[in-house]
Amino acid sequence: MDAPEAKGAQPPMTGFAARAASWVESAADAVACIDAEQRVIYVNRAWCEMTGRESAACLGARVSEWRPFGGGTERVIAMIEQAAAGDRRVEGEIQSDAGAVLGVSVRPDREPDGAVAGYVVAVRDMSRYKEIERALRDSQTDFRTLADSSPDNIVRYGADGRATYSNPALLERLGAEREHLIGRRADESRTTDPEQTRVYQELVMRAITSGEAGHIDMNVRARSGEERIHSILIRAERDHRGDIRGAIAIGRDITEMVLARQALADKEREFRSLAENATDNIGRWDREGRLVYANPALAALFGAPLDELRGRRGIDLASTRFVDVAAAVARVIRFDHVETVETRFTHPMDGREHVHLVRLVPEHDDEGRLVSVLGIGHDISDIVRQRETLEHMARTDALTGVANRQLLYERAGDLFVDARARRVGVGLMLLDLDGFKHVNDRLGHRAGDDLLRMVSQRLQGCLRERDLLVRLGGDEFVIVVTGVHDRNDLSKLADRVRISLAEITAAGGSRFARVDASIGVAMFPQDGATMDVLLARADVAMYEAKRNGRGRMEHFRPELAVAMERRAAIEQELAACDFDAGSPAGFDIHLQPIFRLDDPPVVVAAEALARWTHPALGVVTPAEFIPVAEESGRIVQLGRWALQRSAEMAARCNAGRPTPLIVGVNVSTRQFALDDVVTATDEALALAGCDPSWLLIEITESLLLEDSMSVRNTLDALRERGVVIAIDDFGMGYSALHYLSRFPVDDLKIDRAFTAGIGEGARRTELVRAFVALAGALDLDVIAEGIETDDQLRFLQEIGCAHGQGYLLARPMPIGEFETFDRSRRTSPVA
Repeated sequence: MDAPEAKGAQPPMTGFAARAASWVESAADAVACIDAEQRVIYVNRAWCEMTGRESAACLGARVSEWRPFGGGTERVIAMIEQAAAGDRRVEGEIQSDAGAVLGVSVRPDREPDGAVAGYVVAVRDMSRYKEIERALRDSQTDFRTLADSSPDNIVRYGADGRATYSNPALLERLGAEREHLIGRRADESRTTDPEQTRVYQELVMRAITSGEAGHIDMNVRARSGEERIHSILIRAERDHRGDIRGAIAIGRDITEMVLARQALADKEREFRSLAENATDNIGRWDREGRLVYANPALAALFGAPLDELRGRRGIDLASTRFVDVAAAVARVIRFDHVETVETRFTHPMDGREHVHLVRLVPEHDDEGRLVSVLGIGHDISDIVRQRETLEHMARTDALTGVANRQLLYERAGDLFVDARARRVGVGLMLLDLDGFKHVNDRLGHRAGDDLLRMVSQRLQGCLRERDLLVRLGGDEFVIVVTGVHDRNDLSKLADRVRISLAEITAAGGSRFARVDASIGVAMFPQDGATMDVLLARADVAMYEAKRNGRGRMEHFRPELAVAMERRAAIEQELAACDFDAGSPAGFDIHLQPIFRLDDPPVVVAAEALARWTHPALGVVTPAEFIPVAEESGRIVQLGRWALQRSAEMAARCNAGRPTPLIVGVNVSTRQFALDDVVTATDEALALAGCDPSWLLIEITESLLLEDSMSVRNTLDALRERGVVIAIDDFGMGYSALHYLSRFPVDDLKIDRAFTAGIGEGARRTELVRAFVALAGALDLDVIAEGIETDDQLRFLQEIGCAHGQGYLLARPMPIGEFETFDRSRRTSPVA
């Protein structure tokens, strides 16, 4: 029984089994069940999406024949065989032909007798995790640069409470080596007070498990052997999703402050003497919350002398700057415990924002009754700025200063919630600069960086304050537009963006060519409810804008996603084609006859046209697979195959033919750039036994416009061998007539668009007449493409056009049909 029948024979699942099957079907990972002979017997929905094939097309297929992961399939097969040899699951990573990193897990399923019954294969796309790992490494480097330079003590802990980093300042103060701290819990390190160490460890773990911030003063033995007291702040560290991933402790030596507090408890005079000269802010409140003492530093913050401050309650003193401190004083009085609070305010002396860490301690009389609250505030602005700098760097693009991908995802949730509440939309515009690679190649990466900074400034100037500009990486930017009521709002913004980008050229003189962007737009909630979905669909729309000529905007439409899926499937299947082994499955060459326009017309040549009928994709037109082949680089293998097949057909058609028949084959500009066309032609002619004069190479005008020495040398070499050279689709590109005299060209092929215009207007008709006259003046043969009516044929014959092709005369056909057609139409010798 084959796989589908076996699956159909299973009894219907109920209860837990049915729910389990439903879970697997809706799982994010791609899952497949394979029998002992490596035939697929089940795939879930994620598997179909990842491989681009429907479930019915997968079932019963061998993995080695199907090759669902292209070049990575061999690795998967090896993992299956490894799993068959053992009892454990086999895991590994592969890379798909599209460049994605895939994590693969293979688990064998055995019968009671130990025989392998089958395998469960699970695949997960790890590409995004790899990107996150790289971003994390960059963030860690930035953190270390700042932390290593900090004079404060900084220790970082992982989720297990073990130290992962200690800055040089702490190691220097302790006189310790890194191995004494790294990888250990605090209670496993050398300490002077085990009880303090235990409390410190509890605070670290509390921050890791609950996110609760902590503070502790600890006795620390310095390098000199002296015991010092360090005030340590402990905070949870979170990732871009807000999940806690560890903790960070920042400490400062406060030995002098503590000793001063102890001395002040014994002698008020000594307290005042020290407090009056302290740079820290020192204040004391009575049990009613009235200020009874403020040292000069604290009085300066309130902006009044002590005489005016004494006797006033904390809340009266707070105004809008110290409300949090006043509230903390009230809590200390009420609950008789120590409070630590961070307060931000604008300092009246320098006008800058400062951050002070204020420690409020209850003071008791000999009977233990609370009599006052002592407050000591220390300026921790530098520490806070370092912390905020680290947080800012984690959310900001280092090159342009705009938001990065992490901040985009952090803000997405709030943006979407607000949009739903206000019943408005959120527009996501994905911009990709057109021709940015040429800037890097021509001017260097420093110039490319300058351009990206200029683009960021221009884009920021087009946005409202509540909109968000994000650089995803490379030359890709995202604009998040809030409060969108109509798609036209985004079209207007896109126009402003493109105008602003065009101004960069004017500002930069001749340094940069015209700066423009292709823009793809997706809308929340119409096109997606998550940032991942919106980005993916904006990306689809952006690529549609590039395909439609660049420098334009396209909105996402469902049919674009279908087109992208087909394009991806074409790319995947094209990559799997083995052109070196002969004719790949579904590929063939058809010949369209070319006639000398006598009366009646006589077959003198043929154009070789690639055709592809794929078993799953159906008919794939050249307009679909040629651009994919050029972008992926497969045009080299495809072009060589077409060249070889054309030479073979030319040799076959000329066997026993009384007059020569020329077979023309297109060679793309991309193939000229990537391949040695002369060597490929020599090999094709030699293998086919084809006379060079029987082969015609068709090129486009854009190739001539490069005017490179390598192009001219290549064409000269082909011409020397006797190969005929023709310019295809003449008149549709950037026609520059002087190139026709500088390059070895034999024929001009007038594009079908001009042939179709014959008789539809004097100007269009006269253009064809001019092309034929021009070719005659330059001693070039002319071939008119796309002849479809008797009127077009008669006109071309009247103006002296020598050759033509088109559906009126004959359609493309397989080689066998062409030979029969040629014999039936061979009525006169070729002049």
